[in-house]
Amino acid sequence: MTGIYSHKLESGDYLPWISHAQHTADRALAIVCSKQFDFPSYEREDILGAVHLCALFHDIGKGTKYFQIYLKTPHGQDLSQAFLSAGLLSNGRLKDHSLLSSLCAYAIASDSFKDKPDKIKDELTMAIFLACTSHHGSLKSQGWVSETLSDGFGDGGLDDIAEMYKSLDSQMFS
Repeated sequence: MTGIYSHKLESGDYLPWISHAQHTADRALAIVCSKQFDFPSYEREDILGAVHLCALFHDIGKGTKYFQIYLKTPHGQDLSQAFLSAGLLSNGRLKDHSLLSSLCAYAIASDSFKDKPDKIKDELTMAIFLACTSHHGSLKSQGWVSETLSDGFGDGGLDDIAEMYKSLDSQMFS
């Protein structure tokens, strides 16, 4: 996977998204594996699977054209103009990645846990959704994400999510 980046490093280089995702998943699993815990309703392998999926896909929304342009647009430059120049919509919130990441992670987890009892599948997938949505702070601090969830995807939120999804680089699915 080339050209899809997670963030800019202090060196000025860009970290490939896949490197960030794999490193985060490896670290999360190492931390969880080092802990003793007992959730009587869950098999340990299900918890490990949920942690792995959550960590691996928490930033998949960074694969949108919007986020990639945002990442490479120097601070102070007009982001809306950069979007328009790339043939995209000028809506600045389309650069946000956490809600799209959450929805994608939820869908992937739903498929991964499809053979589990509904209660376990629902609880694990919702935990993944909430963790991905709020991984940069509390759910309340996520601005339009919180507003979009609380108003039932009204006020253009669903259209924005659809636009972000359409702009995901096809490499994110291979």
